[in-house]
Formats: sequence, C-alpha cells, structure tokens
Amino acid sequence: VRPVRPVNPISSYDYDNRARDGSIRFFSNLYALWDGGIRYRFVCSHAVPEDTMLYVQHKFDDESGDRGIEYVSKVRTVADLMDTHYPTMAQALTVNPTLTVEVPYMN
Repeated sequence: VRPVRPVNPISSYDYDNRARDGSIRFFSNLYALWDGGIRYRFVCSHAVPEDTMLYVQHKFDDESGDRGIEYVSKVRTVADLMDTHYPTMAQALTVNPTLTVEVPYMN
C-alpha cells in the first residue's frame, strides 16, 4: 500500500479523517448534494478453468501510477497480498462468470 499521505499515529485526527469517520467528513456531509459511484462489471466470456477465483479490492488511499490490469501469479512484494483493511470482493468464476463492483463516491 502506498498511502497518499502518511498517517501520524501520535494524533488521532489524521486517522479519523483517513478512515472517513472524522470531522471533515461530518461537515462536508452537511453540504453534500449528491453521492454515487462508478460501477465496474467484469465478464469472463471464455471457458473458465476449474476453481478459478476473481478477487477485487478497493484501495481508496492507494496512489496508483499505472491504471492497467496486472496479473500476479507469485507474491513479489507486500502490495501483492490482500489487505483486510479494504473492501474486498471474491467470487468463483465457475459459479458466476460475471462480477459487478461499485466504487462509492462521496462529495
């Protein structure tokens, strides 16, 4: 994970605002007129191998330089591992080859 700004563990207000539960989020909700999101749909239109899983994780504070899809078969760094602090979706593609994920947007 490459945070956009470092978290200061000494003061709690940085963590609260980073976790979307702090005072900045509370006051901005008073003026918010709408919210929504971007919906992504992943469709596997080919024959899927047995026991294939698709994992999608929303890292809202990750500064991503490359917007392309990266196929990782071996763990190279800590960033390749699933982090339990972020929303995660996992689905067996042999059961349902279509996965829909919505990334929320809060103004």
